[in-house]
Amino acid sequence: MTKLSATLCSFCAIHEGGIDTLQGRTAWEQGQAGPSSISRSQVLSTPYMAFGKLNLPDKLAFSAAALTLRDHTLIDPSQTAIFLAIPAGSLSTDRAYSISVEEGAPSPALFSATLPSSAVADIAIFHHLKGPNVVSAGGDAPFLSLLEYAILSIGCGKCTEALLLFIDETPEHPYDLSVKRDCVIEDGVTTPSPFALALLLGRMDATQNSMVISLERRQTASCDANRDSDALRGLVRPMQSGLSVQIPVCDGGFIGYISLQHS
Repeated sequence: MTKLSATLCSFCAIHEGGIDTLQGRTAWEQGQAGPSSISRSQVLSTPYMAFGKLNLPDKLAFSAAALTLRDHTLIDPSQTAIFLAIPAGSLSTDRAYSISVEEGAPSPALFSATLPSSAVADIAIFHHLKGPNVVSAGGDAPFLSLLEYAILSIGCGKCTEALLLFIDETPEHPYDLSVKRDCVIEDGVTTPSPFALALLLGRMDATQNSMVISLERRQTASCDANRDSDALRGLVRPMQSGLSVQIPVCDGGFIGYISLQHS
């Protein structure tokens, strides 16, 4: 068994129910379709011309990062790392770009975002983050693997703090992107809306009123174990409500628990 822990300094979750941060939950405004229609004014208090040009995965990553960093003063931006997990890579953007090519007008705005790492550049430049960065696109339990890597990186001094991002924006039908759907129920089956989670991790802190996130590997899985993305969605309410929780996970090569404890 291997258990790794870090202080959870700040967080943001963008989901069908609203936007959760340390400041509480902000509900979607009337007429908004959920995460796919997040606006600049909900993320930044000042104009940012590039925001409207971001493709949806990059916009969700940028928004989650900005709202997480808004509530915490970094120890050293030059030593703050970025870890991005995106299960489907740039699939939706790849397809949208392909459509633009087929229509005879290849979109340079889309082409620049056909690398899953494109969001990292926007975040690093805007927030002056100069630490190491790692992107995990696809594969088994991409976020949990990066969480493990991030905690180890903080522990061995490769970074002072780590910004972790998980962006799940996989269309149900990746070759039909004409309509963005948010938590639509068809024939009793729910199509999950886009989901973004950002966690800012730091070294373990012995002070009171801190949150600790832990990752523990086990030899066997619980019968009610979750997949990577489901486990992360399960963290949102405990982070917002100040609850401690332990969530069993079994996804690909990862078997164990992700837990949150409030002290």
